[in-house]
Amino acid sequence: MTTSLFKRNLRRAKQDISEFKSENPHFEINTFEDLHDYFDANVYVQCFSTDTGIDYEKANNTIELLDNYIKQAV
Repeated sequence: MTTSLFKRNLRRAKQDISEFKSENPHFEINTFEDLHDYFDANVYVQCFSTDTGIDYEKANNTIELLDNYIKQAV
């Protein structure tokens, strides 16, 4: 069984956010939205965008899961 793009992207995003937070403990990051103060967090949903549009369900689900992950990690 292969890991889906959604799961791989989510796992990579969580790792990236964890590393960023540990390298920048003085930054206040309590929600997904807070990430935008430091970098373009839309990078975590770009993989769901194509020439014909964006898979909003996967993009929004990713944002929601990452927001919950950040809130739980605080």
